[in-house]
Amino acid sequence: MIERAGFVVNTRARGGHEGAMPIQKEIERRGWTDTRVFDCVQDSVSKMSDGLVALIVEKKIQVIFAYGGDGTIHKIVDILIYEFGRGRIPYIPPIVPVGGGTQKAIFQWLGWGQGTFFAESPLKIFRKCMSVELDHLPIRKMRLLAITFHSAKKQRVETHYGFIFIVGAVTRVIQLYDEGGKSILAGLKHIGLGMSASLLGVPTSHKAVIGQFHANQWADDVLLPRQDPLAVMCSVPRSSLFGIEPFLGVAESNQFYAASYAIPASILSALVPSLWRATWVPPGDRFFNRPVFSFKVQPENERLIFIDGDLYEITPGEMISVGLGPEISLVSYF
Repeated sequence: MIERAGFVVNTRARGGHEGAMPIQKEIERRGWTDTRVFDCVQDSVSKMSDGLVALIVEKKIQVIFAYGGDGTIHKIVDILIYEFGRGRIPYIPPIVPVGGGTQKAIFQWLGWGQGTFFAESPLKIFRKCMSVELDHLPIRKMRLLAITFHSAKKQRVETHYGFIFIVGAVTRVIQLYDEGGKSILAGLKHIGLGMSASLLGVPTSHKAVIGQFHANQWADDVLLPRQDPLAVMCSVPRSSLFGIEPFLGVAESNQFYAASYAIPASILSALVPSLWRATWVPPGDRFFNRPVFSFKVQPENERLIFIDGDLYEITPGEMISVGLGPEISLVSYF
């Protein structure tokens, strides 16, 4: 059995503190509080750094249970990689996403979620993992995306680590979704409204954000012929937001998936049935979709990028470089 575990809770995730309560009650009922399970509960993931360091350095935890969505997992691994690089922590423990939050692409990719609406409960996942020996947990090792860009907010070049990177029209629609309150139904609604705006011109709120943008692009250091993508997406897992699987091919261990479509949103909407699962991608230089070792994009006027569940402000005209970063361990379904 796992002897020392950390339980990290993002109280701003969907369900919040109340959603994590069944696990916390289980910990109390079994008398594990501060003896076998040590928590890090924050009202903001940006405040987790010192708590995560303490869990590893002082409590010497063997595994981290994380309550929250993709954004929470992203922040946790971002912090752990940064602190490991600084020498503040001696190791990065395996991470178990237990659910919570809205965007759960990683949770589902690991097998814990059966579709968008059906998934193992956080308490069931916690109990299952706590009942086995650490070396019996099914560990999936993976290298994260390392996204390097110039931050408009902090006026410096930064590198962040995550599973999914997006820039372009999809990011602009995600911003509307983010501002309107996150939920699975809201996400599906905004996808539908984006398609409606591209085909019918309404609603105007979405029509204004679904245009192509100008950018030079390089795949494996080769300049791509098109400079007018609608959106660029890079990902470690084949599955993306809300169960979408838009990538072709099979990435090797040192590759990731990349797609860039230089087409109007109306054409993309018409092709959704085939592109949703990448069952067929039209030929030609307007449709780039294959595994790569590196991808770079230099957008002229875009101001936001999306990494997992978070939006970052970028400086227009500056290069964005995507490659593979350090390896981490995640616990998959068993």
